[in-house]
Amino acid sequence: RSRHVAPRVGATGAAPFFEMAQRHTTPWWRRCLVYCLVAVVVLGATPALANQVNLLRLYERAERLRHAAVGRSASAKFVPRMPLSAPTVPTQTNQTHAEEVKEHWIDQPLDHWARPSSAVFKQRYYVNDTFWHAGGPVLLYIGGEGRLAPDRAVKGQHVELAQRLGAMLFLVEHRFYGKSLPTNATLTANTLRFLTTQQALADLAYFRVHLGEARNLTSSRWVAIGGSYAGSLAAWFRLKYPHLVDGAWSSSAPLVALEVFPEYDHDVAVMLGNECVNAVHKALTEIESVLSTGGEAREDLMKSFECESVTNDVAFLYVLADTIAYGVQYGKAVHLCPSLLNKTRPAEYVEAYAQFSRAIFREANATCEDFNIAGFTSIHPDEEDCMRQWMWQSCTELGFFQVSNLPGHSVRSRRITVEWHRSVCKRLFDVELQPHATETNILYSGKDFYGSNVFFTNGEKDPWRFLSIMERETPVSICAVVIKGAHHCDDLHQTNYTTDSHALVTARKDISEAVQEFINEAHIAPHYKFLDEDSKRDKEVTVEVFVISSIFIALVSIAIGSVIMWIVMDRRQAYHSLG
Repeated sequence: RSRHVAPRVGATGAAPFFEMAQRHTTPWWRRCLVYCLVAVVVLGATPALANQVNLLRLYERAERLRHAAVGRSASAKFVPRMPLSAPTVPTQTNQTHAEEVKEHWIDQPLDHWARPSSAVFKQRYYVNDTFWHAGGPVLLYIGGEGRLAPDRAVKGQHVELAQRLGAMLFLVEHRFYGKSLPTNATLTANTLRFLTTQQALADLAYFRVHLGEARNLTSSRWVAIGGSYAGSLAAWFRLKYPHLVDGAWSSSAPLVALEVFPEYDHDVAVMLGNECVNAVHKALTEIESVLSTGGEAREDLMKSFECESVTNDVAFLYVLADTIAYGVQYGKAVHLCPSLLNKTRPAEYVEAYAQFSRAIFREANATCEDFNIAGFTSIHPDEEDCMRQWMWQSCTELGFFQVSNLPGHSVRSRRITVEWHRSVCKRLFDVELQPHATETNILYSGKDFYGSNVFFTNGEKDPWRFLSIMERETPVSICAVVIKGAHHCDDLHQTNYTTDSHALVTARKDISEAVQEFINEAHIAPHYKFLDEDSKRDKEVTVEVFVISSIFIALVSIAIGSVIMWIVMDRRQAYHSLG
């Protein structure tokens, strides 16, 4: 019938809208189209929403883990699926004494990327299987920039964690440190070119595969543990080899490589306070004046600091700054400021500084020469002295050069510059070197860390925390805790119920829960693991959610667009029907 029916005119001379709608008939095919679209949207939304709910549950679980930090509320407490016993210190009845720890060796390729690879070196490692039970997890403690002492196998937070988890504990020494050196190697640039983070991570992967097969631990859950530089390696190992390690605990780890790191000294100055920093500057002014004078005055100055062997003035000034940095980093600087304050004569400031430096040497069981980074010129390896190797890594890959920053915000002399650091690298290795920090950050993503199942811990009073992850919202399985009042790697030390703060005890409990969760379900966030069987299943879920969500959004858009078009066309025809 004709759609052009004259409207009934009311008192206002216009047809009521509802009467117009009643007289207006929509074709049947349009209504069917709309009904079909609505049905498709409903059917498509159901599985998508279900998957979104599952993801939300994963996020909630990870959020509980992330918020398991200092000062959390009781309602935010994260409870793992497997109960944990209270933290206990392993006793001598159920652990091995340090004197009884045996050295083990594995033949590692010197260059993992050489084909064929013929050159090998023997890498040292230790084993503590005292607490392990069949089917239990494996903790891989990674050695850092120094000798791996056998007592690490019997004491420390990693040992207590192995006891609570019933875990096998492996401890691996870093290549080119301690005894893990190529036979008859000399520490020249030509040999040290094999000392890189990539080669070190490949060592860990090789160790994981071969020891896993040799001890029938291939199907066990593996968690990497490390502190400071080794903490970076633990996180990077999880990042680069997620099919070999299920999680990592990364303590005080500098993840960002950079040539110059003035923020370190700035934080040291902030923690000391302006009054103390001013006193240090007064001592430095007098010290630099004496150095420029030379003669007997300089000799007496060097004797007062027990630094007669240091011949370079700038190197000596670097040693002095490093004694303060060491004290602040490890919580040993409590006596510095009281000894410097309330002095009146320049010589008194210098003597107070000398007393503090000598105390730090004794605390570190070292000498002034051990703090002299420009003095590691010997190419002959020494198991106890590994600073030449660390200087190679600093000069070529990581940087971390500590220089003076703005006046009043550093305890380091203004004569310590990036150019001086580069000259030290040239002097040590007889080649022009500069840290490839940008390439390192591209390789490991810096603070934009995109790995998963890593727990980052940092001390509130550790200057290195600025290069680590202190707070993280996403991805969901990257957790970070800053421990109130703690210093560099405090959380890795053996439990001391007399001196440990409440914040430190709480943080260690959070670490245990996080590691337990990595072991229970090694796929909190399935976005980055694609190589093992669990990861493939996680990837399928992620892809399914993505595809269904995309289809859902497309269908909703089509439905909304169709309804809008239908309304517009209907109103347009109604308008024309009115004449």
